[in-house]
Amino acid sequence: MIVHYDEENDEYFIKERIGNQTMKMVFQMYNWNEDTIFFNVYLTLYNKRNQINSNETQVKMTGENPLQTFFVVRKAFRYLVWKVLDEYNWKYDLIIYCTWLDNRRRDAYYKYLSTLGYRYGRIDGEKCIFKRYKKGMESYEQI
Repeated sequence: MIVHYDEENDEYFIKERIGNQTMKMVFQMYNWNEDTIFFNVYLTLYNKRNQINSNETQVKMTGENPLQTFFVVRKAFRYLVWKVLDEYNWKYDLIIYCTWLDNRRRDAYYKYLSTLGYRYGRIDGEKCIFKRYKKGMESYEQI
């Protein structure tokens, strides 16, 4: 997996093929102040390449290969966390968070992310699942 950086949108992303679908996971820099950077996580699955280019982040689609999708998404998430921690955590606190479209997705996200220390909270008044990484985190084994 290769982590790409899009300067125009200020985001890190990974695109991978899963069967006949394309998965794209994005860590988008949402807010940045003197000591904290926020990364909004979103995940999309597409059947056609032109859906990716049209930036349809709210497409409601379920993976056709759920088990394979889970393993690819888990690996992509870890790669992206490692990348943003490596790039920014030496100087800033990081908050990585995700929101959801429906309760089924919320439950699925929380089931996995809670094993990594993520918890429910609010950012800018919106419900989310998040984790704060303190500046200078010593070890990445928890991820």
